[in-house]
Amino acid sequence: MKRMAMETVQIRLTEDLMRMVDRLVERGIYSSRSEAVRDAVRKLVVESEIGSLAEKRTQKTSVDLVKEIRGKIWRECLEEAGGDRKRALEILERRMEGSE
Repeated sequence: MKRMAMETVQIRLTEDLMRMVDRLVERGIYSSRSEAVRDAVRKLVVESEIGSLAEKRTQKTSVDLVKEIRGKIWRECLEEAGGDRKRALEILERRMEGSE
């Protein structure tokens, strides 16, 4: 599977926050500081998507919102793959790995 190049982003964190990230790495929860930060950003994006959908449709349950987000992400992958479901799955896997 072809891996997508990642961009480099410089961030500044407090010493306390950096120590917390380092503890996660030391405990084996993440393989590196970068992986911990990537995971945090992924979670932020998902929470942001859920929040924006919740504001639009307050009657929906969180399960419905997650299904809606998954559907949106799948449609994006399928469109990027030109309708090829196998390629769309590969794109989705890369996104989940954080390599895209």
